[in-house]
Amino acid sequence: MTTPGLYQVANANPDTTALFLISLIALLFNVGVFGYMIYKVIKTKRNPYTAELYTDLKLYKEVKALAE
Repeated sequence: MTTPGLYQVANANPDTTALFLISLIALLFNVGVFGYMIYKVIKTKRNPYTAELYTDLKLYKEVKALAE
C-alpha cells in the first residue's frame, strides 16, 4: 500500500505521441543530412576522412578567411 506524497502527480506516463513525432522529425532530418553528405562525396570525389567536403560553399570560404 502506498501513501500519498507531498506532491500530487496527475499522470507519470509521458505523451508518447509527441515524443515519437519529435524523434521521427530528428531521424528524417539526419537522413537528409547524410544524403547531402553522400551527394557531396560523389560530386566532389573526396574522401571525407582525409579532405574537407564543403570547400566550395560560401560560408566555408568566409570562415577560412577569418581564420587566416
